[in-house]
Amino acid sequence: MRQLTMCSDTADHLSLGPKILRHELLAAGRTTGDYRFLDVRESTGDAVLQGAFVMSELAPGLGIHTAAVTDLCSQRSESEVEVGMKIVMVVEGMTEVSYGHRHLTLGPAGGRCAGAILSMRERAAFSRHWCRGRRERKLVISLSPEWLASNFEGDASSYAERVREFTGQHLAMAEWQPSARAQWMAREVIAPPGLPAGLCRTYQMARSLDIVIEALGVIGSGEALVTAQAHRQMLGRRLCELLQTPAATSLSMGDIARQVGSNPVTLQQIAREALGMTVFEYLREQGLLRARAALAQGQAVAAAATLAGYASQSNFATAFKRRFGITPRGARPIVVG
Repeated sequence: MRQLTMCSDTADHLSLGPKILRHELLAAGRTTGDYRFLDVRESTGDAVLQGAFVMSELAPGLGIHTAAVTDLCSQRSESEVEVGMKIVMVVEGMTEVSYGHRHLTLGPAGGRCAGAILSMRERAAFSRHWCRGRRERKLVISLSPEWLASNFEGDASSYAERVREFTGQHLAMAEWQPSARAQWMAREVIAPPGLPAGLCRTYQMARSLDIVIEALGVIGSGEALVTAQAHRQMLGRRLCELLQTPAATSLSMGDIARQVGSNPVTLQQIAREALGMTVFEYLREQGLLRARAALAQGQAVAAAATLAGYASQSNFATAFKRRFGITPRGARPIVVG
């Protein structure tokens, strides 16, 4: 099982523990993805963190990232996160992170909430905002799509359907206030008791699964449904705004999905909800409406066809008549004289 550790016996206390140098963190990051620092002013030999962090795969599809650290500088770091679900808990201090366009400020020290649940349908940009002197004790549980699918396979309950609906959206998010028990379990995962390595992983996995059950309960019970629906509505508004721009006609479905913050499959679902039709149908409809307005102002049929996005005047005429019941020439003003 993959495990990455930077810690010491004293690292359970946020104010103690070893200092972690920039180049050590970069080397560790290379084992898990494209990790990089932005706005770097210090040299790579400078200490950037004090404390401990661990990244470990406890079971296939179930991973954890724990941190009990103090920032030694102010900066920003970036990487990418894999497809799946993230359950984020901050039990002490505060963290500022972003998943795609989702910006989170979590933790008892100034955060609005101590936890959040996020769904990634595709790889997403991740960034962490560092602040010199800021402390955080954090647990992130990662669940792969395969893990989620295997645990809900054949389950037709409303609970399972809500979880599937949530995980079917890219960057869906639900803020979550973990129970006192969940926060205690998170602390146990971050700083487990002294056990042999194999038993320690089992101990961490048992506590992590209890947290997963509580977090999924927020989604499965419908408590997160409003948040997910509000997110879809926001994506629908963003899609409408994008499709109104002239550049929209030259974008691929993948480009449109990325700019909206979704994926091509979910994008079509959002389009039907927001527009009553697919993205292609909407763009075609808007093109024909623009062409009709141009013809009414006396523009030539060839120019109107180009405006509507048709290379063939014949195909344009067929689509125009099917939509409006008249030919393009019939839509032009009648010249008397």
